[in-house]
Amino acid sequence: MKIFSVICEKPFLGSDFSDNPSVSWMLRNAPGEVVTLMRGTKKSQAVLSLPDSASTLGLIKKIITSRASFMEVKGIFSQSIEMALKSDLIWVRGPGLLPIIFSSCFRPKVSKKSIIHLCANRLTFHYLVGNFSVGNLLRFLYGLTLILLMKYLALTGARFCYTGSQVKHNFRLPDSSSYIIDFLPKFSHPPVVVNSGTNSEIKCIALGRLSKFNNNSELQRFIEVSGAVIDIYGPGDSSTFNHGGGLQYCGAVKPSNVADVMDTYAALACISLEYYEGFPRVIAEAINAGKWVIVSMHSTFFKDVQQYPRLIVSECVVGPFSFYSSPNSSIVDFWHQIQSRAQIEFI
Repeated sequence: MKIFSVICEKPFLGSDFSDNPSVSWMLRNAPGEVVTLMRGTKKSQAVLSLPDSASTLGLIKKIITSRASFMEVKGIFSQSIEMALKSDLIWVRGPGLLPIIFSSCFRPKVSKKSIIHLCANRLTFHYLVGNFSVGNLLRFLYGLTLILLMKYLALTGARFCYTGSQVKHNFRLPDSSSYIIDFLPKFSHPPVVVNSGTNSEIKCIALGRLSKFNNNSELQRFIEVSGAVIDIYGPGDSSTFNHGGGLQYCGAVKPSNVADVMDTYAALACISLEYYEGFPRVIAEAINAGKWVIVSMHSTFFKDVQQYPRLIVSECVVGPFSFYSSPNSSIVDFWHQIQSRAQIEFI
C-alpha cells in the first residue's frame, strides 16, 4: 500500500522530518510505504519539501515576491498531484492552509481515496466577538470556508478524522468520521496508580509554546492559590516570557522525548484557553502514563476529559489541595479509550 501524507509542517527544532509527531505516528501505523509533503526539510525518496519559511503566510509572501520560489513551489505542487494519483491513500492533516489548499484541488477520483484529518478548530465566532481584529475576522471567514469545503469533499467521497469532539461539531463532519489522536503511546499496559500527597510534594509539568503561558490569568491564579510550582517545556523566546511567579522555564524538548520527560512528573498542567485546540497530544501522553491532569473548565477540550478520574479543574482550586488515588478500574477504562484513539483502519 502506498500512502501520501500531506502535512506541510516544519521539522521541530530543526530535527529530522520523522520526529514530527504526526509523521512518526503515520510511519508507525501505516500499512505500507509513506511519502510525506513537509516544509523546510531535506528532500528524499520519502519526503517532498516546500521551501523553508517561518509560517504559511511567510511562504505565500515568498511565492508572490520571488519567481524562483514560485517555480519551486509550482514544481513541488505538480509532483504532489502526481504522487496523489499514484498513491492508494492520501492523508491530509488540516486545518492548516497549505494542506487544505492541496486537498481542495483534488479531483473526485482522488478524493475517494483521501482521509482528511482535522485536529484543531478554526470557526471562532465567540472568540471573534470578544477579541475583534482583522486577523481574527479572517480566521473566522476561513473557518466558514472550511465547512463548505468539507461538505464538498464529503460529496466527492473523502473520509474524515478529527481530534477533539468540538472539532467534529464545529466543522459539521459526518457521523461516520473517526476520533483519533495521532500520538505514539509509550506504555503498552494500563498505568499503576501509586502517587498521592499534597501539591507541594508533587512535581507539575506544562508543555507547549511559551505564548500559551504568557499572561495566562487562570494559570497564574491557580499557582498563587495552590502554591504549586510548574516546570515549563516548549519553544519560544524566553526573554519575552511574561510568566509571573511559580513557573520555571526548562527549555524545549523534542516530541519524541516528551514521554520520557513527563515520566519524572506526577501531574500535567494544561490550563489552556486557546480557542482552536482539539485534544492536545500532551494530555493523551499524560493519561497514557496515568498522570494527574490539571485543566480549565473553559478549555475547548474540557468535555473530552471531564470524566478522567485523575482530573483537577483549576477553577475549583481555591487553596492548597491534596492529590489522592482514584479507582484503578476507571483509569484503566480511560486508558483503553486513549489507546484506541491512537489507532485507525487505513483501508
